[in-house]
Amino acid sequence: MTITTTSSIPTLDELNVMTHADFAAALGEVFEYAPWVAEAAAQQRPFASLDALHQAMLAAVHGSPREQTLRFLCGHPELS
Repeated sequence: MTITTTSSIPTLDELNVMTHADFAAALGEVFEYAPWVAEAAAQQRPFASLDALHQAMLAAVHGSPREQTLRFLCGHPELS
């Protein structure tokens, strides 16, 4: 699917209809360059708001296996 925008930042409506891979690519760097967060959040689309998207990404981090969370935090010590 090709989406054209006047900005390099996709809108929420565009994110909601992207393929799983495109969604993950578009948001993969948002959470400290951890694309697995966006991949997990993609499964909860469509999002009614940016806040709902943010909450889904937070839930992905909080719900991840302990080892993955530790790798995430160790890769970004300022978060812990």
